[in-house]
Amino acid sequence: MTTLQNLQMSMINIGDWTIEQQNWLDDHFAAYTHVRQKGDLPTFWICLSKSFLILWPVRKTLWPTMLASRCLTTTDLCLVFEAEKKCKKCIEEYFNNKFKNVTTHVAHIGDWTLEQWDWLVDYSDSYATYLQENQLETFFELLFDDFFDVWPIRQFLWPFMPKDQVLTNAERLTAIGAEEECKLYLMAFFEDSKLF
Repeated sequence: MTTLQNLQMSMINIGDWTIEQQNWLDDHFAAYTHVRQKGDLPTFWICLSKSFLILWPVRKTLWPTMLASRCLTTTDLCLVFEAEKKCKKCIEEYFNNKFKNVTTHVAHIGDWTLEQWDWLVDYSDSYATYLQENQLETFFELLFDDFFDVWPIRQFLWPFMPKDQVLTNAERLTAIGAEEECKLYLMAFFEDSKLF
C-alpha cells in the first residue's frame, strides 16, 4: 500500500471513535444540550474540538509511527488542517445525531396534557412580573425545578421503571437530552403564548 493510500485510510478512520473517545464525547453531551438551549454553539464547538484535538492529535492518526519531534512539511500541514476540519465536522455530527436520536424518543414532549396546560397558565402572572423586572432567567430556573418536581422526566420516559432503579449511562444521557428539550418547550410556551 502506498503512502498516499495509507493517508487516505487514516482520513477515513477520523470520526470512527474509540470507546475512550466516545465516552469523552458523551461526558460533554449535557453541556452541549445546555449550550444549544442558550444558542451559543459556535463557541462550544471551538472549545470542545480544541480540547479533543489536544487529547487526540490528528497527526497521530495520520502518521502513527512518526516521531513527535519530526517537523512537518507544508504538504503535511495541509493534510493536518484537512484532517482537523474533518474531525471537527464529525464531532458536530456526533452530537447533532445523538440529540436527534434522543428527541425522537421524546417527540411528544411539549404536547401538554390539560393538567399541565392549566399548571403552566397558573404561572402567567409570575412570568409577567419577572418579564417586567428583566429576570426571566430566574423565572425559568424556578419553573423548571417546579415542573420536574411534579412531572419527573424519567417517569415520562420510562413510566414502569421503579423510581429507585439506577439509570444506565445511555438512559442518563437520554434523560438529560429529554429534560433539555422539555425546557425549550416550556420556554416557548410562555415566549410564544398569546396569553401575555
